[in-house]
Amino acid sequence: MATNQVQYTVEMTIPEGQTGEFKRLAQGAINLVKANEPKMLSSEWYISDNGRQCYVVERYSEADGIPAHIKNLGRILTDLIKVSPITRFKVFGTISDEIKNTLTPLGAKFFPAWNGMTR
Repeated sequence: MATNQVQYTVEMTIPEGQTGEFKRLAQGAINLVKANEPKMLSSEWYISDNGRQCYVVERYSEADGIPAHIKNLGRILTDLIKVSPITRFKVFGTISDEIKNTLTPLGAKFFPAWNGMTR
């Protein structure tokens, strides 16, 4: 399996009554990504029917897009996590120790590539 791509899934809990604020902050983050992050291949956001859980699935052409993402989002990321805490964070792919050290405080668990295929 030869790919430099990295993907992660983040689960966030949205407190009751905070769905509107969450969506406002999330839209701001999405707009920043669209404008400033060419290594982000995809960013998909899914919200449960009751508006209390969100899953974010993001994929990068290579892992060094992750620190750029965190820097790009800055304050909006901090505010988003305050409104909706991260409950699960799984990172798939080969990640440097430096990036692991950045993501570990956010609760990230790492799963290096083992086998598979990409078209």
